[in-house]
Amino acid sequence: MRSIAKFMSMLFLASFVFTGIVSAQEEAKPKGKKQQAQLSIVDQFLKALEPAELSDEQKTAVKEIMGAVQKDVTAKRTEAGITADVLKKRAAARKEGTEAGKKGPELKKHVEAALGLTPDQIKVLDETEKAIAKAKQEVGKKLSADQIAKLPEQARKSVEAPAPKQGGKKKNGADK
Repeated sequence: MRSIAKFMSMLFLASFVFTGIVSAQEEAKPKGKKQQAQLSIVDQFLKALEPAELSDEQKTAVKEIMGAVQKDVTAKRTEAGITADVLKKRAAARKEGTEAGKKGPELKKHVEAALGLTPDQIKVLDETEKAIAKAKQEVGKKLSADQIAKLPEQARKSVEAPAPKQGGKKKNGADK
């Protein structure tokens, strides 16, 4: 009888410990779609930068820069009522418009019409996209020319600073 009682108490104790370990692991995972989406901006960009073989210092810098922007972007989009579904619809509309041969302002109008967002929501989307682009360019300043050259074209374009905008046309001989 005693051995059965000991066995049962050990079984109970083992199940209690196991339950504690499992619940601790679940708490470490991001809860809900919102927290998982928050990870995605940083994680997706780090994945795009993998071919550049970043050092640990560079990875830390990327996480800091993109993490700060991610918090701001997520807060603004949530406040404006822009959900992950809206972002998926935007990607699909952009793809559809591109396949139809639309570019530039025409593509932008097509995407905006497909989403049916308010002007304020469109403004928030534009602002947050610009903030992400600016952060990616900041990250690009931390990379060497060799690292940038290793990146796929889309990632390379996102980290390179845009060409300076030209002013008016110069007259012949005006720059001498």
